[in-house]
Amino acid sequence: MATYTMLGEYTCEKENSTQFRISFNIPDNCSYNLGYSSGKYSVEIQLNPKETIPSKVFIEQTEIVSAVSNCLDLRFEQTDASGIVIKKPSVIIND
Repeated sequence: MATYTMLGEYTCEKENSTQFRISFNIPDNCSYNLGYSSGKYSVEIQLNPKETIPSKVFIEQTEIVSAVSNCLDLRFEQTDASGIVIKKPSVIIND
């Protein structure tokens, strides 16, 4: 899979009949928020305060989310130091 400056490798897989596991790597000087709206999840990644360049050291994060109509609809959003938002990649898994 393609990688980005604030998103390394990522995977999405069925955890059980009602949940999905999202695993992804982000720089150790970034944080993220998991959001949900209108049947879609978003992982918003941003640099920590006072940071200007993403670290080259990545750490793994994992979230378990509920399926919505047996589906996972997810978008990663990466905000750089200048405020530019990259809204990709997107993942849709239908079960």
